[in-house]
Amino acid sequence: MLIPEAKVQEILERTDIVGLIGSRIELKRSGRNLKALCPFHGERTPSFHVFPDRRRFKCFGCEAGGDAISFVMKQDGKSFVDAAKELAAAAGVRLDDAGDDRLQREKLNHRRVHQLATRFFMEQLWDEQAGRPARAFLRKRGLTATSLKTFQLGYSPAGWDELSKRAAKEGMLELALAAGLVNERAAAPAPVPARKVAPGPAKGAAPAPAKKGTYDFFRGRLMIPIRNPDGATVAFGGRILQGDDPRKFVNSRESPIYKKSELLYGIDQAGPTIRKTGQALLVEGYFDAILLHQSGLTNAVALCSASLTAEQVKLLRRFEAQEIVLILDGDDAGRRGVTRAAAALLATAMPTRVVVLPTGEDPDDHVLKVGGEAFKREIAAAQPLTEHLIQSALPKTQGASFEARLKGLAELKPILAQVPPGLERALFVTSLSERLGVPEATLTKALSGTGVGASSSGLRAGVGRPQPPAANASSSGVTASSSGVPAGVGSRQRAVANAGPNLLGSNLLTEEALLLAHLIHDPELARLPQAEEIEALIHQGLRAAAAALTEAVLDGTPLPKSELLAALDPSVRQRVDELLLRVIRQSPQAHREEFLQRCALHREHLARTEAAELQLHIKELAQRIADLKRRDPGGAELDTLIDEHLRLTQEKQAFSRARRGRTAAGHPLTFESH
Repeated sequence: MLIPEAKVQEILERTDIVGLIGSRIELKRSGRNLKALCPFHGERTPSFHVFPDRRRFKCFGCEAGGDAISFVMKQDGKSFVDAAKELAAAAGVRLDDAGDDRLQREKLNHRRVHQLATRFFMEQLWDEQAGRPARAFLRKRGLTATSLKTFQLGYSPAGWDELSKRAAKEGMLELALAAGLVNERAAAPAPVPARKVAPGPAKGAAPAPAKKGTYDFFRGRLMIPIRNPDGATVAFGGRILQGDDPRKFVNSRESPIYKKSELLYGIDQAGPTIRKTGQALLVEGYFDAILLHQSGLTNAVALCSASLTAEQVKLLRRFEAQEIVLILDGDDAGRRGVTRAAAALLATAMPTRVVVLPTGEDPDDHVLKVGGEAFKREIAAAQPLTEHLIQSALPKTQGASFEARLKGLAELKPILAQVPPGLERALFVTSLSERLGVPEATLTKALSGTGVGASSSGLRAGVGRPQPPAANASSSGVTASSSGVPAGVGSRQRAVANAGPNLLGSNLLTEEALLLAHLIHDPELARLPQAEEIEALIHQGLRAAAAALTEAVLDGTPLPKSELLAALDPSVRQRVDELLLRVIRQSPQAHREEFLQRCALHREHLARTEAAELQLHIKELAQRIADLKRRDPGGAELDTLIDEHLRLTQEKQAFSRARRGRTAAGHPLTFESH
């Protein structure tokens, strides 16, 4: 759902931010404003401020800040749309049209019937007779009664229509059918015989009713409610205890309130600890998460989907997660799980470490065996994800055969393809280069498939050879002013240039030379809107050449390549010529698509750098504000700095919204050609 900007402003204007925040934390008056202990990080001296006149809040300790919608998003881990809807409902702002009203009613009905089912399954678990096999199984797994109640575990009887009858009694049978908790039965299926899997008397399944009616989807299973960040049940996982169903686990189907790729099991319980520590523990199984919580590791969550998704990483970011620790089974399946999760983690640049468990042990078994404190020490010693991937894929010895090293490299290539260009990819390639003994330039070409001679033969030529020393900064042919910033460079280019000289090293230089090579091969590309990116090239010579070519195209006056490249440094000119040879061999469609992709990637790279520079400025201002609060808390300079800090924060938020808008319109990695 898209909420118009005018509606967002109406929500913010009609929301009393002091009342909203004051209903959740204790606020104290401080002049025109209010202050409190920050709810987003631990502190003893209040650094959290609410500014009623501006309808904003700001913590000068942890940098959290924003408007009323931002507060609800951070406090409750909600998406922008969900937070805006919550405040709109409280403020009496109407957002939904008729279609949305129907969807909201459907969601409400799903929540109601799932709440009913949760209560029913819990009642069955704690029933002295009906729940005995399930309780015995759970005791054997090491779960305490407190854990069972905290996570609302339950039991679905082996009878065919126990939940159906309860739903009918409550007037919710149709809702249960719509939610998939109950199915219609055209003809009676064969009865399911019971099987005994835990101590306690075996209880057979009731014979199926002969008449047409309904039957329960979950039968003879231990029931695990899957809850959203608000703690409301939106789905179930069911572990077989009785019956001949060969499926050990079955899960609810997706619905208007449940998308398995967007939710993590246990997030409602783990959210506060994740926000406090900045760390999330990620496991595969529901029982793994429960046992970790029981052992004191209350920041554990589990996957609801087969593999980690970018949406699930975003969910953790909403709870202020700054690091994920993967804790997967100590077998081949667990190692494959790390590889599957790596794509989403590397693509979203989420810092990640990996705990390698002993072979054959699951996280729940291991934490019961070693205890919570020992497990925490293992987490503290976890290795970075990239290091784990490299060690797992590549041969353990430097003298391994070419074939062994190439095989390992082939496993890593699709993973590296998910890493956005920039520092993360550069560090990954550097680690690989050191491990393989292959020059970084050769390795980059082999992994990306975009360099000249990017093939296994090119990689073989470098394997085992000593690496050449890094190129001198002057070899890039960059002409800089005395400050190190190329003359005539705009704000975006200054941000990159000021970030450090290595940004104009071989990787970025090659990317920019490739953009020029595409333009030389097909000058008409300069007419595309995306080609405006060439105005932001960092390399002064390449930028000047691209600008001259664009001007010639728009004027209708051809410009010879020799004249176009004459002013470039010889090494840069040679690089453009090499890349041009590769571009010429591409099909017209591939050539055009790559140009569009590279323009988008270049824009995103510079945008990240600019955002980092802005964040650094904001951080420096926050430090100055903290110093002034100690030295001169009532001074005029303090108000000036606070105003500047808020202005820059709003500028950063606007910048982030603009970037999200560009991503929604066309992600750099899937940029559409026109």
